[in-house]
Amino acid sequence: MKTILLSIVLLLLFSALNAQVFTPTSFFSKALDKDMEYYVSYPDGYNTDTEKNFPVIIFLHGAEVGPDSYADPINEQEALFRIAYPDLFKTILIMPNGQVEPYLGSFYTNSELYGDYENYIMEDLIEHVRKTYRVIEGRRGMSIMGHSMGGIGSMKLALKYPDQFAGIASLSGPLNIVRWQELLPLVLAENGGQAPYGFEFEGSGTKTQLAFSMAGAFSPNLNNETKVDFPIKSDGTKDDDVLKRWAVHNPAHLVASWGGDPTMGVYFYCGTNDDHQLFPQNENFKDSLDFYGVENYVFKQDDGDHSNKLIIRFPEAVEFLINVMDTTTNLVDAIAEFQESEVLKIYPNPMRDQLVVDGIEVDSNIRIYSVVGKPVFQVNNVKEERFVWNPGALSSGIYFIEIQHGGSHQVYRFVKL
Repeated sequence: MKTILLSIVLLLLFSALNAQVFTPTSFFSKALDKDMEYYVSYPDGYNTDTEKNFPVIIFLHGAEVGPDSYADPINEQEALFRIAYPDLFKTILIMPNGQVEPYLGSFYTNSELYGDYENYIMEDLIEHVRKTYRVIEGRRGMSIMGHSMGGIGSMKLALKYPDQFAGIASLSGPLNIVRWQELLPLVLAENGGQAPYGFEFEGSGTKTQLAFSMAGAFSPNLNNETKVDFPIKSDGTKDDDVLKRWAVHNPAHLVASWGGDPTMGVYFYCGTNDDHQLFPQNENFKDSLDFYGVENYVFKQDDGDHSNKLIIRFPEAVEFLINVMDTTTNLVDAIAEFQESEVLKIYPNPMRDQLVVDGIEVDSNIRIYSVVGKPVFQVNNVKEERFVWNPGALSSGIYFIEIQHGGSHQVYRFVKL
């Protein structure tokens, strides 16, 4: 996870304006009894239209990194992001710090080991944001999202406090943390693969350290030498008593207490090749939504790993949340509109040797062009519902594909690696 946002790094071939989109600042958190840093990005028009209030998105970062790992690439490539992802500049974006050294992260949970990180977000940060910035009043003015650790953190907080948010988005988050059949053998392999096991945080592999960090949030025990109740026994089997404590924080279980009321837009994404085997957990979360009759969700999947599709999914999630925070539209209608727009599929994205477009209407016209509007490819009156394009020696970067049929047209972004 230290190589987070690798796909964004690939885009550093482009020139930039070197302007600061995100700026660091801080405030005093009563829950943690200390100053806490966060990054803030202002929407276009914030400093000129001083009578207008804006929506706000709180973004929770992943484990092993801080908010700067997400803010810095956008700062370095402001010109590119403005062209390719204009929705990023329509909302106030807040990126708080959820790091807890030496562990990999707080998981935004109240813990006797880490401190009250849930209260820090839900009480201190939200109050500070509403007092400091011009935010649209009520839940329609605020959404929360996150990646990895921030994915479960944001989903858990939104499901516990749905009256606070219009929308929620999780990117590669562990959304069923009591499911261990995929992660268990990975942790055991890092610890010799043979019982008896003596699990320790220091000097262990990433999967083991992640398990310890989650235990620090969900099953702390200061009376233990390790300061946690670890979810795996010394014989290599999962500890169901410990996982019962974890279940209180489990998004797949928290769906039951929410049940879809009040209405909240839910977006979640996970790649089928996720490094931490999280795709089955996200499928379980979808099953929970379906079981409790929640329809206002979008579940996106592709062949991505834990972070290599963030260049596409992060802005897509922001777009989804901006739609559900649009106070001129009924929230249910806004979610349905986004769901309907997903009928056409473009994959793989990012792509290398081939781009596939599924679900286009016959006799559509297709045009591909660069971020500066330079034409790359065009074909008219496509006779199949599936279109396959070979980019040849096309340079790496962000491109747009425009599909026109009759009086309507749709424009999508894709990345050429």
